[in-house]
Amino acid sequence: MNPSDMVERAWGQRLLDCAAAAFAGLQIVPRIAVDYGADGDARRSAAAAQHLASTGSYEPSRLPGNPLFEYTLAALVPWGGPVASNSFVAASYVLAVLAFRRLARPLPGAGMLTVLFALTPVVVVNAATTMDYMPGLALLLWSYALVTEGHLAAGAVLLGLSAGRARARARYRSFEPDRFEDGP
Repeated sequence: MNPSDMVERAWGQRLLDCAAAAFAGLQIVPRIAVDYGADGDARRSAAAAQHLASTGSYEPSRLPGNPLFEYTLAALVPWGGPVASNSFVAASYVLAVLAFRRLARPLPGAGMLTVLFALTPVVVVNAATTMDYMPGLALLLWSYALVTEGHLAAGAVLLGLSAGRARARARYRSFEPDRFEDGP
């Protein structure tokens, strides 16, 4: 491949990246200020964060809880409401896309794969909703990226943080067998 083809391909990828970012931005940015999100769990997470900030007492939004996410929200929700919490989640979306791009780099069509990931409906919908999905996904993808590059300790820390954001009923079932009889 000659140098002019490489430059042309690089510019084509940059245009694709810019178009995807603009398209995703048009879908995400207007929703940041509207509300915490259409899912009731988003409003419950914000309420748990507000309660934590005002009383210092943690009460999970849903069992067994998402303490890392709700503690993070406790620093954001009281002063910024849905704009602050949804902006945090949107920033997590950007970090998830960057991690995905890093993971896809060695694959053929890495740019197109990244665009497809960034514009996947479930990813875009959750990119401006005050829920723990995007922060957890970003941590998980960065964990994998770091481990594949040989940074095992950093990857393990991020993996632990990502697991701390997820609802993991199975972990708690062994400690409190009577509490979660309704299944996973």
